Formats: sequence, structure tokens, C-alpha cells
Amino acid sequence: MKVRFILNPTSGRAIGLEALTGVVRKVFSSRRGIFEVRLARDDLHTRSLSEEAARLGYNYVFACGGDGTVHQVASSLVGTPTVLGIVPAGSGNALARAMNIPPDIEQAVAVVKKGRIINMDVGSVAQRFFFTTASLAIEARICKTYNSLPTNPRGILPYIPITLFEYLRYHPQSVTVKTTDRTLRVKPLLFTVANTPIFGGSFVVSPYSEPYDGVFEVCIVDEVSFMGGLATGLQLLRGRLHRSRHYRSFEIGEMEVERSNDGLIQLDGEPVMAPARLEFVVLPGALRVWAY
Repeated sequence: MKVRFILNPTSGRAIGLEALTGVVRKVFSSRRGIFEVRLARDDLHTRSLSEEAARLGYNYVFACGGDGTVHQVASSLVGTPTVLGIVPAGSGNALARAMNIPPDIEQAVAVVKKGRIINMDVGSVAQRFFFTTASLAIEARICKTYNSLPTNPRGILPYIPITLFEYLRYHPQSVTVKTTDRTLRVKPLLFTVANTPIFGGSFVVSPYSEPYDGVFEVCIVDEVSFMGGLATGLQLLRGRLHRSRHYRSFEIGEMEVERSNDGLIQLDGEPVMAPARLEFVVLPGALRVWAY
């Protein structure tokens, strides 16, 4: 057995190298093989370590960090037999929550003894992968502002003032959506393509999404009045966004989205610039991942 743990030492709930190494030794004490912990310097190094492990035939690669670390490791394992494991240490932990991975380090590592491997769907857009959600409206702005904070905040509280700040200055743009069975033009406040129920934390955007059903849920909140926006935001905080009268959703296997300009999108909580025309595609079962 060959297992690599890739540790981001600067994640929101930083995991100590010594603590992780001790847990790995304990969990794998009765097994023979290679069990190594590697520190990642940055995103590029994370990708390099993940790609190397897949190329060398490692059985499992664990992403030890937040959603950004998980995204980088998972992107390197798509289409390979190497299985993704997660030791959650961020503020959102969206994919870890979808896989029912607990925050306790030992329990997260012990998934290799007590858990199961599933083949999960992967999203593709703008020549990148995503695993939980992709968004192109106010969500992307919120992620950018949150990620630009000088410290590594945790929990839901920092999102509240950031969301209000972005809402006050956000101007929705018109978007044309084309799927196999519909064409619509929207001016969304919120526009998320969901593979899993949550953005991260307790922000539920698509409660019935499953990451292995071969489809994604497109979740839209149209432009609303100021008070309507505040009410919708409260429902999002309470995990009841889908009950808002401004909310609608539909399933896709693929979709083309046309915006007026190039702009920001978020992928698994990471803001990136993307072209005006976007093609979303579901890659069924393209990633093997440990889950409880």
C-alpha cells in the first residue's frame, strides 16, 4: 500500500505536521507499505505532489487542508485509479461534508478502515475541474473578498459583513443559458451549478444534490429588491434558500452560459477569471474518493 498525505500548513484550522504524522503512524501501524506526509509550499507544489503520486501508482492521496487544497489535489487525480482522501482543516470543508468526513484528524484518516470508496461526478468548465460548486454571480465576488482577507478567518461570522458589502455594490448582468431542452435569459443575483448541497460551512444552496447521480443542479436567484435580497440572504444563512420564492433550479448534464464580458467565477470556493462564454459539462464518476 502506498499513501501520501499532502499537508497545507496555512489552512484555516492548521494541522501540525507532528500531530498528523502521529495519527498516520497509529492508523497504519498494522499495515505494510509507504505512508508519507509531505508539506506543500503553495498550490503549484500541491498539484505537483498529487500528480507525482498518481503517476507513481499511489493507492490514496489525502488532501490535508481547506477547500483550496482539496480542489488542487482532486484536480490532479481525476481519471486516475488513485483515491482522494480528505483531512478537513478549512473554514468551509464543502467536499469533506458531502463525504461525511469528520473534522477529527484520526477519524478522517481512519476512513481507509471504516469508510467506502465512491466514484463521484466531476464538473468541467473553462478548462478547469470543480467538485462541489461553481458560481458566476455574487457568490464569486464574496469568495474573492473572503479569500483576500489578511488573516485566515474561520466560521460563518466573517461571511455576514462580506455578503452585505458585496450585495450593496453588486450589479447583476444578463446571462443566456442554453441546455439540451431549454434556453433562458436571466439576470441573476445568485447563479450556482451544484454537485453537492453546500458551498461550505452551513451555506446550503442545493439540498437534494448528490455527487454521484450524473447530473448537476443549476440554482438561480433572480435580481430582487433590496429587502427581498436581505430576506433571501437570511434564508441562505438558515439553510433554507431553496424555500425562497425567488429561487429556482433545474438539472443538467451539460450547459452553455453566455455573459456579456469575461469575468469572475468561483470553483470550490476559489475565485478565478473566466471567459464570457462558458460550457459546463458533467464527467460522471470521474473521481474516486473516500467517504463515510
